[in-house]
Amino acid sequence: MLKELPNFENLLNGLRFRLLFSEFWEMSLKTLTRPKIVLPNADENLAKNTTENFESALCQLCAKLRDSNQPSPKIFSIKNCFSKMPEMDENGEKIHNYITKELSHDPKVIDLIKAYDKF
Repeated sequence: MLKELPNFENLLNGLRFRLLFSEFWEMSLKTLTRPKIVLPNADENLAKNTTENFESALCQLCAKLRDSNQPSPKIFSIKNCFSKMPEMDENGEKIHNYITKELSHDPKVIDLIKAYDKF
């Protein structure tokens, strides 16, 4: 039973993150998994999604939610997750899973969650 407690605590952190930032979670998943549009005769370098594009898209999403007074992780937390992200393929769903997992464990995001009296 004691060995299961850390996993339970991680699950609670993830659920708290998901409940508070549900709009961010859903919008970021849509943003990162949106199929890319490739125009005919387009330069391959321009058509290729990169993690930098994912980072800027999530930062813009956070800024949009912040401006509309919706809870979202802080932009510096997003940038920190991308700076620690290991090399991975350009699969938006995998990147989304990694980013949201990292954000749910980020001490700054946890402090932000604790600042809300919803729980």
